[in-house]
Amino acid sequence: MKKPKMLYFCVNQASFVKKDVAIFAQKYDVKVCDFYHTNKKYTPILFLKQFWFLLVNIWGTKIVVCQFAGYHSFMPTLVARLFNIPSLIVAGGMDCVSFPSLRYGNFHKQLLGAFTRMSFYLCTHISPVHESLLKRNDTYYGDDNFKQGILHYCPNIRAQIKTIYNGYDAAAWPKPHQNRKPNSFITVAATLDNPVRMILKGADMVFDVARLLPDYSFTVIGFMGNRKPDWPANVTVLPFTPADELARLFGEHEFYLQLSISEGFPNALSEAMLCGCIPIVSEVASMSFIVGDAGFVLTQRNVSMLKVLLEDAVRQDKVFLSKAVRNRIEQNFPISKRVKGLLDLTEEMLHPNKEKTA
Repeated sequence: MKKPKMLYFCVNQASFVKKDVAIFAQKYDVKVCDFYHTNKKYTPILFLKQFWFLLVNIWGTKIVVCQFAGYHSFMPTLVARLFNIPSLIVAGGMDCVSFPSLRYGNFHKQLLGAFTRMSFYLCTHISPVHESLLKRNDTYYGDDNFKQGILHYCPNIRAQIKTIYNGYDAAAWPKPHQNRKPNSFITVAATLDNPVRMILKGADMVFDVARLLPDYSFTVIGFMGNRKPDWPANVTVLPFTPADELARLFGEHEFYLQLSISEGFPNALSEAMLCGCIPIVSEVASMSFIVGDAGFVLTQRNVSMLKVLLEDAVRQDKVFLSKAVRNRIEQNFPISKRVKGLLDLTEEMLHPNKEKTA
């Protein structure tokens, strides 16, 4: 039987995008259109590319999916509405927030915020990766908006909303072992050469707390260029790393730090936990939910509080916690749940009046 045609729109084909495309490909003939260029002046050309893609492929399309909302989601959701085709936006983080002091978040920028807002109003369905992306009160970072989330910036949305968490294949990540460097911490983020990204991802906090804890060791992954900050001797700085090498590095460290100001459902955090890294996270979005009682949560962006939290963490039963954190991801966020969630949701979109079977 011929698979129904799905048009899938994304900014770039990152690993999590490829994972969702592979899920949809189990049931649909997926046509992918990305909206990526390093230079923003090419945005009009990307719109033309997208228009041509829609012109060629819209006929016979049964469903439209956009990974995140933004410039790239406006035309697909508009055309889907005009052709009475159900459309889904998978909301992931940046498209749900505004942090003016960091110039971060779709809703911080007037034009991008308008395209994001129109996309959310035009689509028929929204699937955030966590409930906190819909509406939340942020207390961790005190320099910007207290209220965040899609429903805060788009209060009259009529789209149907269904939260589907990210999922992980535990078999793809090595089980925890005990040969780890004592009192060692690791953190991962992309493009940390950008000073704003340093603050956004909390890497600046890692450097600051490292100076206060010279007997602990820290690894920061995510510097791509030659410009490096002045880091203390107990900090190792590495470029962004492939998944297999990242798994090895996770396995050498006892703790994983994710001290971001904004997140959705961070993959690196869950993957580090699968490798047995005990998580220490900021109280932002989904992260305290992900770690549960198997990790540690920093409630305020304060280096002194972080120092105390790290000193407490290294005194705990680390062998027990290392096993517990893998179990938490394996049991609560398996890839099978996301597969079922996405395929069930798209089936409901195609057949809204079909009775559900047990």
